[in-house]
Amino acid sequence: ALPSAAAILLLVREALRFPAAVGATVTTVLWNVVLLPAVISFQKTPKDRKNFLAFNFSFEMTSVHVLNVPLVWLSIYGYGAERVTRTLGASDLWMALMVLYCYALLYVFWLDRLGMHFYFMFSPRTHLCGAAYGTLLGCYYGCLLLWGGAL
Repeated sequence: ALPSAAAILLLVREALRFPAAVGATVTTVLWNVVLLPAVISFQKTPKDRKNFLAFNFSFEMTSVHVLNVPLVWLSIYGYGAERVTRTLGASDLWMALMVLYCYALLYVFWLDRLGMHFYFMFSPRTHLCGAAYGTLLGCYYGCLLLWGGAL
């Protein structure tokens, strides 16, 4: 017998739980700790800085760069009647790495070629590429430990 739609959705939910957590964590930390201060320091005038800060603290940017982490926490540790949790493990890390590699392939072979340079450090045209991807792999393992995972 084929699995039900609910069973398939639960499987997808479990498979994407850690990739969502690591994506939100890395985005939040890199943006707020590294990139935001750097971008602010390169603003030439107080008006530019004020406009950028207004943009940064808009609803959309705050949702992406801050509020995703509490939502991920709820996803991992459960809420309401679903308070049953499981330890993150190797399969979660592999799933997150698969999502990362699929995005990297999309970025390098399609977006970068179309001139959509969202992340200059991940472009194969820069000397930072190897270090950036290596650092990202370390961040993924660190996030697994941060979110209570074990290998």
